[in-house]
Order: sequence, then C-alpha cells, then structure tokens
Amino acid sequence: MVEPYVANVDVASSNLVSRSTYMKYKSGDVVLVDSFAGPKVYVRLKKRITSHPDKLGTDGWDAQLIYKKDVDKLIKSGVPYKRGTKPIVFVFDWHILKKREPQASKK
Repeated sequence: MVEPYVANVDVASSNLVSRSTYMKYKSGDVVLVDSFAGPKVYVRLKKRITSHPDKLGTDGWDAQLIYKKDVDKLIKSGVPYKRGTKPIVFVFDWHILKKREPQASKK
C-alpha cells in the first residue's frame, strides 16, 4: 500500500508577512511605495496605524507625499489631488517597497 504524499505547508511562510517584518520602519523614514494608481512614489511616514486584534482592519501608516513630481505622476494617473500640494495618504504595510537610504552630504 502506497501512502499519499502530503506537503508540509507552513502558513507563516506563505505570502503573508508577519507584523514584525514591518517594524523596521519608524516615524520620519522616507520610503518608496507602490500606489494603487500605478506609479511608485516616495512618502515620509508620519504615524503608525494598527488594527485592533478583535476588529476588522489593517495595519499601515499615515504618510505624506514629499515630492511634487510624485503628486504630478498621481494626478496624471487619475488621482484627484491639486497640483503643488503634498497630501497626507494612508500606506498599507504591504505597499512599502524599500526605505530610502540617507544621501551622503557633499563636501
């Protein structure tokens, strides 16, 4: 008799990322994020928003767009922002692509 093969699947190692992975970011960090509208934009993280474990919700950040050219890219993609503003946005944890490294100062 041949025993059926059962894959050992670890739910924690699937596409879901644990909360501790996102804790490497802190308020004030500048990160590159992928927007629902399409373009990738830089934002400055302002305030951490976490969901209550007993309620529906998601974790993320209140953030502010920092470059006017990024606002223009979003406007071109159909997002109704006014030109010349730097709006506050909500960023899901899974939209953060990478942290911008500090630029070396010129001497």
